[in-house]
Amino acid sequence: MFRIISLAFILTFVSSQVYGEIGLEAKKKAAGEVAIMLRAIKKVDYRSGNKDWKKAKRGLRLNSGDGVKTGKRSTSIIRFLDGSIVRVKPKSEVEIQGKKDKKSRRMEKTVHLSFGNLGFKVKRRPGEAFRFSSPTAVASIKGTDGNFLSDFQKSVLKIFKSSLTGGQAAAFFQALKGDKKGVDVYVGEMVTITKDGKITKEKISPEEMKKQLEGDDDGKDDGIIIKFKTKEGMQEVEVK
Repeated sequence: MFRIISLAFILTFVSSQVYGEIGLEAKKKAAGEVAIMLRAIKKVDYRSGNKDWKKAKRGLRLNSGDGVKTGKRSTSIIRFLDGSIVRVKPKSEVEIQGKKDKKSRRMEKTVHLSFGNLGFKVKRRPGEAFRFSSPTAVASIKGTDGNFLSDFQKSVLKIFKSSLTGGQAAAFFQALKGDKKGVDVYVGEMVTITKDGKITKEKISPEEMKKQLEGDDDGKDDGIIIKFKTKEGMQEVEVK
């Protein structure tokens, strides 16, 4: 009798685990992929949800909730479905998030940077939000090229280029601590938000602006030309 009950319990437990995994995968497929990994240079790992980290390869499809991390002198280049490009620089960790509206089919995208450094080229998509977040701040981006950095003390947003006209702000950067205040960020500006919510704004040096716009970074972080296939044919994009 005891053996029968034990066997029944084991079968029930195993079934619940199996169906739980199937349910999780079904939810991920329903959410749909958010981005694709165009490059995985040297040590790049990824994980799905809370699963173990695995080696990432070029062509990897990323769903909402997937994480990516890079090692020393390693880089990952990620392309979102809207054409936006994010370059995960060395010794960084991010989580990709995407939420699609069922009626409009528009998607809100967020890249959460736990720590490290990102370069980005965000496409302007009316009605769609693209955000970069960290433990201390969140940035709402509009058709902008820039850089986002975060460590345990601060988060920094730099804007190098924008497709917006008429003197519009390229981003809005808000603290998640303290008074939770926020500021508009324009081309050529760098904003720092500390872990206690203090905000400072300053101009990016002409030398740094020139290097970013010309793709020159003293040979330390040269731009990469990425080729990818779309419905319209082969396309190229330079990622700094």
